[in-house]
Amino acid sequence: MNKISRKGFLKIAAAAAMSGVTAGALAACNAASSSSTAASGAASGAAGTYIPGTYEGTAEGISSTVKVTMTFSDSAVTDVVVDTSGETASYGAAAADQLKEQLLAAGSAEIDGVSGSTITSDAVMKAAKSCFAQAKGEATVSSVQLPTGDENDWLGKEPDIDEAAITETVDTDIVIVGAGNGGMFAAAYAAANGLNFRIIEQNAAVQDTQIGRAHV
Repeated sequence: MNKISRKGFLKIAAAAAMSGVTAGALAACNAASSSSTAASGAASGAAGTYIPGTYEGTAEGISSTVKVTMTFSDSAVTDVVVDTSGETASYGAAAADQLKEQLLAAGSAEIDGVSGSTITSDAVMKAAKSCFAQAKGEATVSSVQLPTGDENDWLGKEPDIDEAAITETVDTDIVIVGAGNGGMFAAAYAAANGLNFRIIEQNAAVQDTQIGRAHV
């Protein structure tokens, strides 16, 4: 075995230590580069993620309908307009610019929102989600405000019906609209509880998707 002097040993150890430092630095640079790439990817998707265009979403805020308009390229959000002008002036309305910047930075509808404007922020996020869904070609469902009537008429205004068109009148505890799965379960429950009920179905027969069968 070849002998090595103390001085030679220290040279080799120092060289090995420097190699370790260099390797660690390179690993750190690669990790930083990967993190930077991942962060950049968070604000934009892969090419073809979106259908390029401008889309609009709305949601109810604390005192108005909040509107968000977003413009997309095929891979990223390129512009955002947040309209909260109908919200409380010093809170929701004043938060529009911050919410816009958050949406642009996030590249998604998942943002922190603005403190003190929670309801407005939630409305902006809901509206933004609608924009993203449209840009991805996904179906969106808009909420519809049904007539509420008053405390004595919760169904709203009664429709006008020509008396001459009424051929039969039936007294019943419950009317079930639709003889699908939900309607048939409702009928089974009504029957089990001894209720007098009728099922209204627009088709000639109970749908094939029913589970179980109730006698009408």
